[in-house]
Amino acid sequence: MTSILSDSIYDERPAFSRNHQGELSTWQYVDYLGILEKKKMVMKRLRDRNPEKYKEIARKSRLKKRKALFNLYGDRCAICGFLDKRALTLDHIQKNGKDERQKYGEQGVYKKALQKYRPDLYRILCMNCQFIYR
Repeated sequence: MTSILSDSIYDERPAFSRNHQGELSTWQYVDYLGILEKKKMVMKRLRDRNPEKYKEIARKSRLKKRKALFNLYGDRCAICGFLDKRALTLDHIQKNGKDERQKYGEQGVYKKALQKYRPDLYRILCMNCQFIYR
């Protein structure tokens, strides 16, 4: 039986030196991209072999991001004050949510909203207010 990590990034990990501006040289960057591709392949094999474990990990990660989002933007609807977190969602004030989801993906939008508190772009709304506001 072959090892799952037989051709993984853990076999050879080159040391990267950075120039005085902190950037990788061209060959180092290409090598770095190769390592990322290997890591993606290894993780895909691991997920394929044990999908339930990785679904649970992904679920916990999504819940953690959601909790951080509520800590940053508030844990109640900005319009009516509804408190049940199961029905609370991130609202794009400028109504560009579809464009952002297409560009970054749903989890990418959460990441972007968590990078910096932007009350001019995002707020928390309950589903009722979300549909009324549209």
